[in-house]
Amino acid sequence: MKRIYGILGICFLLIGFVACSRDEVDNPYAKESTIRVDSCSVLFQAAPSTGHVKVVAPNGITKVESEHSWCTATVSGDVVTVKVEENAGALGRSSVLKIYSGDDFTKVTVQQTGIIFAMEGGHAMAFNDAKRSFSLALKHNVDVKLTSMADWITCSLKDGEVSIDLTKNDTGHMRQGYIKYQAGSTIVDSIKITQCDFDKDIVGMYHLVFYKDENKTQKGAVNVKITKGYMEFPGLFVEKLKADFESETATLSIPSCQYLGEMQSFYLYTYYESKKYWTVSNSKAVSLAPFSYSEKEGTTAPLTAIINGEEMQAMVIGAFKKKTTPPKSANLAGSALDLYYPYLVKYTE
Repeated sequence: MKRIYGILGICFLLIGFVACSRDEVDNPYAKESTIRVDSCSVLFQAAPSTGHVKVVAPNGITKVESEHSWCTATVSGDVVTVKVEENAGALGRSSVLKIYSGDDFTKVTVQQTGIIFAMEGGHAMAFNDAKRSFSLALKHNVDVKLTSMADWITCSLKDGEVSIDLTKNDTGHMRQGYIKYQAGSTIVDSIKITQCDFDKDIVGMYHLVFYKDENKTQKGAVNVKITKGYMEFPGLFVEKLKADFESETATLSIPSCQYLGEMQSFYLYTYYESKKYWTVSNSKAVSLAPFSYSEKEGTTAPLTAIINGEEMQAMVIGAFKKKTTPPKSANLAGSALDLYYPYLVKYTE
């Protein structure tokens, strides 16, 4: 997937005046200008630039006027020096210069393209713990600055590519770092890079921490085990939740409406709730748990979901009167456990 901040408004530049040409008016009474454009370089890229117009004027150049403030001009002899500011927009633009010699004048159109910045990849990418080198294709017409925010990431820009090198991750846990970049003066963003090996860095025991109500007045926790394809609840529920690990994003995907076993005369299923909505009977709904690491918190992953445009508040283990696939809201007797704002915290040795 490419990240595209601007597309060259080249069609814009084909409309209107033709650069470096005099006014040509089909009027038999019009007076022909005595000023002749000898040469010019006033077709600019989006970056701040300088160009020139050289004219032949029998009485010399007396003044120059620019149509727009982003385009300025000064005179030295028979040369007009033209300066343009950065064009931070996606569309091209133009400004007309009027070059005077006494009462006589001619017009020159200055044209500037819009900003182009298109880079492969997204805002985040994840890899295993191995050493690796790769590159991202980049199209741009402004200066680009790259800065690595981690000592295990190096990056450089050459020949239309961003080259990135990652050292081997032997820290014993997943790690994340950023490459910050600036294109021109207006585009500032970053790429998040994660190194993570599922078997070494993710598999293991966790606390599933949660609040007991939506006001976050009291915390609770249950023990869970992350294995390949599953989230288990040792000593609590017989069944385990399907939980697929997406290596491209270092994220667990946990579907709704999963069966966890029986409690007394009820059947237990999971579902998710927001303020107004729930996912009872919607087995296509999923909660995503993106993993991250910090020195303070260790390896963590909040459980998140969007339900009809609202953020998930709770993972609910509901008690149902009948066992059906998926569970039906008409059979819901109540909740066996409400886990508000749940998140995973990996055990530390």
